[in-house]
Amino acid sequence: MRGIVRRIVWISRQQWQACALAPPQDSDAEGLPQGHVLHLWCADLDEAVWSDLGHGSLDEAERSRAQGMADALARERYGRSRSLMRQVLARYLGGRPDALQFELLVHGKPRLHSAVGNEAPLQFNLSHSRSAWLLAVTCVDPLGVDLELPRDVPNAARLAERVFTPAERLSLAEAEAVSPARRNEVFLECWTRKEAALKALGDGFSLGAASLHVGFRGGIGAEDSVVLSHPRHPSRPFRLSSLELPWTAHAACAHAPEITQVVCRWLTAATAA
Repeated sequence: MRGIVRRIVWISRQQWQACALAPPQDSDAEGLPQGHVLHLWCADLDEAVWSDLGHGSLDEAERSRAQGMADALARERYGRSRSLMRQVLARYLGGRPDALQFELLVHGKPRLHSAVGNEAPLQFNLSHSRSAWLLAVTCVDPLGVDLELPRDVPNAARLAERVFTPAERLSLAEAEAVSPARRNEVFLECWTRKEAALKALGDGFSLGAASLHVGFRGGIGAEDSVVLSHPRHPSRPFRLSSLELPWTAHAACAHAPEITQVVCRWLTAATAA
């Protein structure tokens, strides 16, 4: 990240300290994210350490959704994803994971129920792609993250017609002319940036994705980190940044421009080798 973000603490996956489902034990990230600080948590949902995690902390709606998934692996990953999210948020708030209550905003963005009653208005956003898991936490709103592992997107041009700006579609067409692999890379990079931005605004794709130009790293009019606003909400600026994660992946985070420090940790239940 560049620009207003003055400090980012990134530790490689091989070097990350085990945190045993607790906030990092250094002054940058202990307890709630103080001031204009953003915490990013990463995990691999398929790691053996999560095999006994169970779904005991999930609420009725989460269990019902999991039970409705025909694919056993997808069902297990969903349960682990929600359980991990609950455990991390509960550590911040000093409560039990199964006691957390969530509510959905008008366009489906989840937030902690006001009954939780924490003094600082904890904000969070979650994304996962297959086994890759990313949770962002801050006390400054707005906030959105998105994560995509590499995959083939043969219908990228058709999707782009609905959600990309003309300049973004031009970049995609140029990538398509190079190779399908390059097309996939460009599409997913722009898609994650756009998804993160729209999640931060809280309106999702109902806001009009094609009206918001986010670009991609190396693309037309795009930077790794840039302050933007949606044409419909010019008074609600946000900083959009592409992220480097422990996977070969596309990821982005959108947050309030006042965020000046980002602290990132790998979530594990055992001591790192």
